[in-house]
Amino acid sequence: MTDALWVLEQALQAAKSIEDELRRSRALRSVAEAMVKAGMKEEAQRVLQQALQVARSIWDATDRSLALRSVAEAMTKAGKWEQALQAAKKHGGRRQRRLKESDKIEMEAAR
Repeated sequence: MTDALWVLEQALQAAKSIEDELRRSRALRSVAEAMVKAGMKEEAQRVLQQALQVARSIWDATDRSLALRSVAEAMTKAGKWEQALQAAKKHGGRRQRRLKESDKIEMEAAR
């Protein structure tokens, strides 16, 4: 394994260990961008998918939106236009509907 590959592997492991989802998503995105620059496009694609999954799991709608946009931008830079478009379209989705339903339940309970 070359030094560059070793460094990227260490960065990937460090990114995966980050507890905060927004920061983990951003770190994974950064590792993927470095992989693209190093010519590791297939590996970068897998890491971007991981970043996307993490971004979708973020509870806070604003943070989720920021993370999804960031991953979509990285996908675009990597030439993954269709995946970037899908990431942008799914932005929010079911979790936003669940939040609205739970807000209704809380409001009714507060009466």
